[in-house]
Amino acid sequence: MAITDVRLPALGEGITEATITKWLVKPGDSVTTDTPLVEIATDKVDTEVISPVEGIVSELLLQEHSVPKIGQILLRILTEKEDSISSFPSPTNGAESVPVMVPLNQPLPVEKAAAEKTIQKFVPPFVRYLALSEGITPQELYTIPSTSTDGLLTKEDILKYVLKRPDKAMPVNDYRKKQTTPELVNVEPELNLAPDETA
Repeated sequence: MAITDVRLPALGEGITEATITKWLVKPGDSVTTDTPLVEIATDKVDTEVISPVEGIVSELLLQEHSVPKIGQILLRILTEKEDSISSFPSPTNGAESVPVMVPLNQPLPVEKAAAEKTIQKFVPPFVRYLALSEGITPQELYTIPSTSTDGLLTKEDILKYVLKRPDKAMPVNDYRKKQTTPELVNVEPELNLAPDETA
């Protein structure tokens, strides 16, 4: 048996801490390498921390609404094999696992090998709203390149993409106005030019 410490990972440029909004596991729960452990929130992104190992939750070190720093231990997982820890080396001493983050409301990656080759994009709610207002579909949103080294999609990334997009889609707000605002037509009354027969 071995104990694996799961720490709060880096969440983006300039982010030094996060708030634990909800624990998704409790001591004694069995987890796999794709099990969401805890929901966390920052000013820029809401996300989940995913278990990096398979085992049993041993201990939750923090309460909900706590504000841990980046790198602080969140929980411990009891693994069955001694070599399970070494398969997830830490940059420091090789005895801790590196958790995986997945944005909320996004499906887990099907192929881990493909996921490791790309940086996971994080789309804050206000950036998602801006993209929608510019007529960008959810599928198209995740193809927009991020200028952040941490994969955080920013407002500047959206605006830059919109300016360079060859076939600009009609913004949603303009589309709604076009559909809901009736077109006013100036109709002049018809004049009766026939002579008065009663005269």
